[in-house]
Amino acid sequence: MRRRVHATQFLSLAVFLLLLMYGAGGCLAAAHRRAFDEVLWGNGRPPTAMVRELPRKGQGATQAYTVATAGEENSGWAPIRIAVSTEDLTDPSKHCMEEGEMKPDFRGQDSECWKEDVLTAEMTKALVEETVLVAIKLHAERLLVQRM
Repeated sequence: MRRRVHATQFLSLAVFLLLLMYGAGGCLAAAHRRAFDEVLWGNGRPPTAMVRELPRKGQGATQAYTVATAGEENSGWAPIRIAVSTEDLTDPSKHCMEEGEMKPDFRGQDSECWKEDVLTAEMTKALVEETVLVAIKLHAERLLVQRM
């Protein structure tokens, strides 16, 4: 006697093979991506140097930073120059000096200063010497410009 083959057997086999191909495709795609990442970051980050220019006599509080990258692959592209102004940090009318003061906000309205809003000397120093430098380095590493 011959045994009859039911369609459900083929259906379960087809579903199993479909899931197997789906899983294998995902693994192959992930392996390919890792290979790309290894090639991209294989030599590490491109070396960059950030130079803070000295202020000239009569200049304001604007500070210029120049970023240089090593390598010939950037031909035609130059490091971006970022100008930073810290004048508002030294102007008491621009920020809160003590709790309860009324200072203008970014919408042009006066608002009351809270304890958390007061800008201390330590905070100013941290902003000027640390935060601004890190922010400039972060952007300058990623931005090159073509001179016009």
